[in-house]
Amino acid sequence: MNAGFWWGSVLLINVPVVICATLGVRLLVPESMDPARPNLDPGGVLLSVAGLSLLVFGVIRAGQTASWA
Repeated sequence: MNAGFWWGSVLLINVPVVICATLGVRLLVPESMDPARPNLDPGGVLLSVAGLSLLVFGVIRAGQTASWA
């Protein structure tokens, strides 16, 4: 292990990836011109948040108890 690097520096690879992705989206994805675009679905948002929360909780809990099987 090289003591000259901060451990968080490995996360800096995300900076150019995000910049490239943002530029790609701005250049390649067309703007929606649909005047009747659908509204936000609150029920779907709540179900998504609940499902993802339960999934994360399960992964954390399984890691704490080491009972993946």
